[in-house]
Amino acid sequence: METILLVEDNPGVLALGREILATAGYTVLEAGTADEALALSRSGQTIDLVITDIVLPGVRGTTLAKKLSLQHPRMKILLTSGYLDSSESGETTAFEDLPFLQKPFTSTTLKEKVRAVLDADRPV
Repeated sequence: METILLVEDNPGVLALGREILATAGYTVLEAGTADEALALSRSGQTIDLVITDIVLPGVRGTTLAKKLSLQHPRMKILLTSGYLDSSESGETTAFEDLPFLQKPFTSTTLKEKVRAVLDADRPV
């Protein structure tokens, strides 16, 4: 069973994402902040995919993605945001090569995107 770390500061979105992913058969770990996500990534548990909101309190999702990529080069990352593009969220375009899922998304869209990212050949 694949393990997904879901990083989202909105409790409603976090609960919905957890429900969708758990129902699809994934083990889901949850973090409300980048610091919580980094702590979970150091716990020794294998994490196959991190789904992180770009706009998080404190450390941004793109900064989290960079830190996780340096610590775990084979860990896959999926960015999400309710903003239309990176300029609206104040982010740079440094992570345009990472998979992205626009919010709001449907359960089908989330499951399809997660499967595509997990099945991708190259590690992120």
